[in-house]
Amino acid sequence: MITVDPELAELLVGMAPTDLRDVATARRLSKAGDAKRPLGGPWPCMVTDRQVVSPLDGHEISVRLYEPEAARYSMARRAASLPLIVYFHGGAFVLGDLSSEQGRCLRYACEVGCIVLSIGYRLAPEHPYPAAIEDGAGALGWALEHAGELGIDAGRIAIAGASAGGGLAAGLALWARDHEVAQVAFQLLLYPTLDDRLETDSMHQFHGTAPWDQAGCAQMWELFLNAPREERSEVPAYAAPSRAVELSGLPPAYLMACELDPLRDEVIDYARRLSGAGVSTELRQFAGVFHGFEHDGAATAIGRRALAEQVAVLRRALGAGQHGSAVPSSDLSGRET
Repeated sequence: MITVDPELAELLVGMAPTDLRDVATARRLSKAGDAKRPLGGPWPCMVTDRQVVSPLDGHEISVRLYEPEAARYSMARRAASLPLIVYFHGGAFVLGDLSSEQGRCLRYACEVGCIVLSIGYRLAPEHPYPAAIEDGAGALGWALEHAGELGIDAGRIAIAGASAGGGLAAGLALWARDHEVAQVAFQLLLYPTLDDRLETDSMHQFHGTAPWDQAGCAQMWELFLNAPREERSEVPAYAAPSRAVELSGLPPAYLMACELDPLRDEVIDYARRLSGAGVSTELRQFAGVFHGFEHDGAATAIGRRALAEQVAVLRRALGAGQHGSAVPSSDLSGRET
């Protein structure tokens, strides 16, 4: 019998599944929830919002840069450039903005010891696919063009994201491989949206379940792809990475699946296919947790454990502690390790 983690169960009280039929209302509720979510910390970071020009087509992209505090890390910066994490926030391709996952981005920058480039990509339904992927590709291209100015080590770039952002991260990893614009070192995919076909066992299992269910998935894909399911035929793999035929040549990957999530089985299947294609892949399923559990429940024991694991995985993948770029990490009590 599957049971919800006791601490997380408290968060579900009064929570309804996300409903995207009224986008304006969904956005208002999402923004209100974001405003109540603590950032944690303190995180000694410099945070800068910028409008950058895509080198691909010249359109402007909103980004937020997180950089470990200059005074604390000046010696490391002089010794070597820092890794870069290109990050996509979640929100079903429809919700969220640069502030939605600020706590996570601050933590990554400070505890991994890297620069985080969070992308304020254009949202559906006003801007359906391929707008979000174009924004991601443009932001990555801009970062590469300005690597010296930003202090970025172009050989240590990760693409990361959660939920719809995880799907966009997987899509950008495919795009970067196919267009040979960057040698991405790693992809971190947290309960990503990967398959618009909605045919897995877990997709059929979770109806009416908070905070995310099969109906929300169906609404999300219809808005993102600008077409109902029955009218979709050739869906690009950059939009729905599970449709990719060839997965070889992609960067090493860490995928997180949630046991009580309609997306669970497509995440597990994508990890299996990556591994079968020769991609070094780590799959982590957390038991008794729902979609986005460590975002909504960052203060719970299991949420803290999941976030600490993400930091450890990124530090290992990006070589934190090598080439003079080491920075302190913290255990769950806040002590430096």
